[in-house]
Amino acid sequence: SMKRHSRPTEAGPADQDMPRKVARSGIKMIDKHFPLLSRMEDPDALRDAHDVFNLVALVPVNLLNCSYLVLWSQGHPEELNGFWALFWATVVYFLVDLSWILLIPASVKSPNFIIGHHILTLLFILVPFHRPDKGWCMAACLIVEINTWFLIARRYWKHYPIHSFFFYVTWIGIRLILYPYLIVAFYYVWMEDTERCGSYINPFMVAPVFQTVLLCLNLKWTRDLVISKLRAQGPAKGL
Repeated sequence: SMKRHSRPTEAGPADQDMPRKVARSGIKMIDKHFPLLSRMEDPDALRDAHDVFNLVALVPVNLLNCSYLVLWSQGHPEELNGFWALFWATVVYFLVDLSWILLIPASVKSPNFIIGHHILTLLFILVPFHRPDKGWCMAACLIVEINTWFLIARRYWKHYPIHSFFFYVTWIGIRLILYPYLIVAFYYVWMEDTERCGSYINPFMVAPVFQTVLLCLNLKWTRDLVISKLRAQGPAKGL
């Protein structure tokens, strides 16, 4: 008897179209549940993703900073532990954010300025790393991250004017009043350390200089903000 050999059947048009249907349904599911991921090639989406990261990541940094300042002001025995918790949280935040901007420069408006700011900050906090007894100097500088949070919040939640109110209040109070004052405060800390070790060359020698550079960055961003408002462009994305 003749043996029948089965032949593989060819896929019909409906079968050939199945992978495309599955792919389309997968894209729709991503669009529905993760709308930000489906727009990752869009510059606005990249900035939104970076904003969300900062809105989340800055919360523990700001809370740890406030907690440390309270401990420091009270001379609490846990002050040193509070400093190290703040220090390492700050290092992790700035390293992650710096890496993000280096890999995806389009996620912010002025990548070069922000990269420079983050590198300067990471170098600056090496001073309190060697002198944790002066951790308040780092904490005083980090108060500015409260303003950074409101800056991003006013951009991300445009329909809540309360964010804009606190953004402007903290911008003026921290960036334009506190930061100039800290240059003078750090100069006196440098002089105190000079008396202590008998030399002008000590870790705090760089503090007034670095703080002046940070103030110049703040003045540059203030100028950008004023120009933006004069042109009635609203909050610029990705500052």
